[in-house]
Amino acid sequence: MVVRQLRCGTVQLLYAGAKLRWKELPTRPQRAAALRRPSGRIPGLKPGKQHPWRKDSVGLGKEFWRGEKARGATVKRARRQAAAASGEPLGLREKTDTGKERQ
Repeated sequence: MVVRQLRCGTVQLLYAGAKLRWKELPTRPQRAAALRRPSGRIPGLKPGKQHPWRKDSVGLGKEFWRGEKARGATVKRARRQAAAASGEPLGLREKTDTGKERQ
């Protein structure tokens, strides 16, 4: 886009070498007001009392996830100890004749 003013005072707008037709606005247009959306929690979208998330299940609460984390750490520790006892390097697994991995 090229804007140029000629000696006679005329303003020309060029785009890709072609003159554009235009007219000057008397004032700057008013900016449209932005719609305000409600922030925070949307009311009424909580699951009901009979929803499966609300029922006492195995995966409910922090205690369950703490137990899962501890169980994972125990399994990992046991695998390391078994690998160390076997004399096998950590993290390396051999493939058997059938193509399956051996631990």
